Amino acid sequence: MPPTELQARPLRQVNTENRRQIPLWTLGWTLAFLSLSACSPPAPTTNEPATQDVTVAPSLNPETDGVDRDSVGIPRSAPIGAQARAEIKSFVEAMIPPAIEETSDLHDEWLRRTRALRQVMETRSEEIGNAALHAFTGEVSDRTVTRQALLRIGARCSPKAAAPLLRELMVTYGYRYDDRTEAAVLLAEADPHVYMQEASSHLRRRKRATKTMPPDEFLIRAWVTACERTGTSPVDMLADAATNLILDPPARYAAAEALGNYPDDVLGREALKACLVESTGDAYLRRKAAQAIRVSFNTEEACALFSHILTLEVDATFATFLADMQQLMGCK
Repeated sequence: MPPTELQARPLRQVNTENRRQIPLWTLGWTLAFLSLSACSPPAPTTNEPATQDVTVAPSLNPETDGVDRDSVGIPRSAPIGAQARAEIKSFVEAMIPPAIEETSDLHDEWLRRTRALRQVMETRSEEIGNAALHAFTGEVSDRTVTRQALLRIGARCSPKAAAPLLRELMVTYGYRYDDRTEAAVLLAEADPHVYMQEASSHLRRRKRATKTMPPDEFLIRAWVTACERTGTSPVDMLADAATNLILDPPARYAAAEALGNYPDDVLGREALKACLVESTGDAYLRRKAAQAIRVSFNTEEACALFSHILTLEVDATFATFLADMQQLMGCK
């Protein structure tokens, strides 16, 4: 079972007219004292009014919440050893970039060094993962790259402890939007079944969303990851997303592109054909569909389809695009 201090607390409904940034340390502070049975996250609500979102109540600042924390925001009472605390502290310090006035070679070296460091940290022990999660909820840094790195270390090293936190970040309005987006991507890795349960209805919506969620594009990409982890096919969702006019355009682009990886699925092939002739004026979606068809259909079939489209095409620019693609494919 995940440590109780890393569990998500119950949520409540509030009106979004009082929107404000919710400090993540409040989650860590609450987690340190609530028992597992008292803080299991509730099931997501359905048919919410468009003016409401799931949110948590604001609380005190980390410096005045009454919890004794170390220099990286980890409660001293947490079952984290001194070595793990020291490693997370060194990591946070290493993630501080050079001053903006420094030369580009120093910034490039910092990027190379921290990229390698993050990869190493993501393979460490469960204790390191728990320490990273505590540092994240303790808001040790305001830098997005550092916060997301801590969240990723926690999710990769301690997925069971991270999953409730990732779920709450994903579905709860009020946290930083970039944190919520990263949490959705990581939840698909840490607990794909929970991710699919939370994302499914939102991605299949046929009207305006009634609550704020991470961007559709990232939810679609995470859906593919979740399907890979569970051994299921993402084609049904990808086909639905690619042809769903309600979704954000980048999500439809991502879905059409991903369908090219499943050449033997009839549903995916028909979805790509529908996107190729879509009359909404989204030429980029049509290009993405054409590119996916090029890599997933056999050459003879793709050439015949493109030739048929060219006989009916009224968009001169797209016609040139298809003709160039036919030339590259060696169509006769």
